[in-house]
Amino acid sequence: MKNLSPKPGDLEAIKTASLDEIQALQLERMRWSLSHAYNNVAHYKTSFDPA
Repeated sequence: MKNLSPKPGDLEAIKTASLDEIQALQLERMRWSLSHAYNNVAHYKTSFDPA
């Protein structure tokens, strides 16, 4: 039977990332989202400031 598994070089980096790499990317994206919301939506700015 032929091996149909993709070679590691054929995959996107995220598909072979370690748990630590995925968690770091998720944290980076969450920080960006929160910063973007804080800086662009008055409701979030007033809600986040007291917290």
